[in-house]
Amino acid sequence: MSDDSAVAFDTDPRVLQTIGEGAFGVGDGRLGWVRVDLADPAWPNR
Repeated sequence: MSDDSAVAFDTDPRVLQTIGEGAFGVGDGRLGWVRVDLADPAWPNR
Protein backbone atom coordinates (compact mmCIF):
# COMPACT_ATOMS: atom_id res chain seq x y z
CA MET A 1 0.00 0.00 0.00
CA SER A 2 1.32 3.42 -0.97
CA ASP A 3 1.67 6.34 1.43
CA ASP A 4 0.79 8.78 -1.36
CA SER A 5 -1.79 11.43 -0.72
CA ALA A 6 -3.63 14.06 -2.70
CA VAL A 7 -5.51 17.18 -1.73
CA ALA A 8 -8.16 18.87 -3.83
CA PHE A 9 -9.53 22.34 -3.30
CA ASP A 10 -12.78 23.69 -4.66
CA THR A 11 -14.23 27.13 -4.13
CA ASP A 12 -17.75 25.68 -4.09
CA PRO A 13 -17.39 22.07 -2.89
CA ARG A 14 -21.04 21.45 -2.19
CA VAL A 15 -21.76 19.90 -5.57
CA LEU A 16 -18.48 18.23 -6.55
CA GLN A 17 -17.72 16.92 -3.08
CA THR A 18 -21.23 15.52 -2.74
CA ILE A 19 -20.84 13.75 -6.09
CA GLY A 20 -17.42 12.40 -5.11
CA GLU A 21 -18.59 11.18 -1.73
CA GLY A 22 -21.58 9.50 -3.34
CA ALA A 23 -19.56 7.87 -6.10
CA PHE A 24 -16.45 6.81 -4.15
CA GLY A 25 -17.47 6.84 -0.48
CA VAL A 26 -14.40 6.13 1.63
CA GLY A 27 -12.79 3.91 -1.01
CA ASP A 28 -12.23 0.93 1.29
CA GLY A 29 -10.78 3.26 3.92
CA ARG A 30 -8.39 4.97 1.50
CA LEU A 31 -10.36 8.21 1.08
CA GLY A 32 -11.29 10.91 3.52
CA TRP A 33 -13.52 13.90 2.89
CA VAL A 34 -13.23 17.14 4.89
CA ARG A 35 -15.13 20.38 4.40
CA VAL A 36 -13.24 23.36 5.73
CA ASP A 37 -13.39 27.10 5.39
CA LEU A 38 -10.11 28.11 3.73
CA ALA A 39 -10.54 31.61 5.15
CA ASP A 40 -10.11 30.11 8.64
CA PRO A 41 -6.38 30.17 9.49
CA ALA A 42 -6.78 26.97 11.54
CA TRP A 43 -8.01 24.85 8.58
CA PRO A 44 -4.69 22.96 8.09
CA ASN A 45 -5.04 21.53 11.60
CA ARG A 46 -8.24 19.65 10.73
